Amino acid sequence: SSGTIRGSSAAVKFTGSGNSLSLLKGNIVEGMLVMGSGNSLSLVRGVNAAYSYSGDPAVRSSGSGPLADTGSVVVTLDRSGFSAPEDMMDDLARIVADRVDARLLSLRTEDGGPGTGPWLQALGSRRAQQSFDLLTGGGMAGADHEVGAGHAGGFAGLARGQDHFESGSEELTSTSYFGGLYGDYTFSRIVLNAAVTGGFSTFDGSRDIYTEHWASIDLDVDSRMVHLLDMRGQMAWLGTFATGGLGQLDVTLRAGGDLTVSRGGDVQIDLASAVMDFAAGDDGLEARGFVGFDIGLKPGLDTTVSLSGTLGVDRSGVLSMDAGLRVARPL
Repeated sequence: SSGTIRGSSAAVKFTGSGNSLSLLKGNIVEGMLVMGSGNSLSLVRGVNAAYSYSGDPAVRSSGSGPLADTGSVVVTLDRSGFSAPEDMMDDLARIVADRVDARLLSLRTEDGGPGTGPWLQALGSRRAQQSFDLLTGGGMAGADHEVGAGHAGGFAGLARGQDHFESGSEELTSTSYFGGLYGDYTFSRIVLNAAVTGGFSTFDGSRDIYTEHWASIDLDVDSRMVHLLDMRGQMAWLGTFATGGLGQLDVTLRAGGDLTVSRGGDVQIDLASAVMDFAAGDDGLEARGFVGFDIGLKPGLDTTVSLSGTLGVDRSGVLSMDAGLRVARPL
């Protein structure tokens, strides 16, 4: 069943043997499971719930995640929620890198671009996948100045993220603080740039999965550290065009790749007095390629209006898109 089963004395009652009850993702059971003898209860991937039962059923889990059985209550967790912090940090690292790139690229024009000095940028992204929908938003501020044939600067920012899971049984909220340094150097027609970012994030999760199933189970989750390193390489072509009365038009076409190294460690939980360890996600390397553009128009009065966009895809086929509109004027 993937629907709702209700009953005053019992939601499900088996009177014979050889029966099997399979509970699928999205199911809601309101009432006792009277299983009798010689019957089985199967929980599949995506189930995130606790069930009160009587009898002595054979309880099976088909990849649904950690499972505990007290003899009167069986509970299972969908582990996909535990891997969300890695996804949220990965998305934030990419957004910050894109914003720093956009700032540096806006300075690489023949007349100095919008000018060095203080700047502000908004942050925002959405990742929609089969099991969850991740929203990230925030802002960052920085300042830079010319150093020889290049630029140097620093920045700091704040971001909030919220992860909504398809099952509707849990929600994860993050708050991230970050800062860093960046710079570039231009010689001939080649531009080299680098940025270093550091910060920390806190995650608060809530699960509301038990009351509707007439069962109450304590879940304790130990804290863990999530480490992520994102490295970027990029090539860019810059062109400047005169547009007559509209002012100067600067066009940048870019392509590059990200290589992300992540390690989240195992999750340790205490579920119904049973201590369990399991991997939250896949540690290792993730590769992503991207293409992008920046178009800047200088209508005069030291003002620059720029439009930028980036389209990326990782080796799993997940698409990411980023777009921004920026109006800059020296302070």
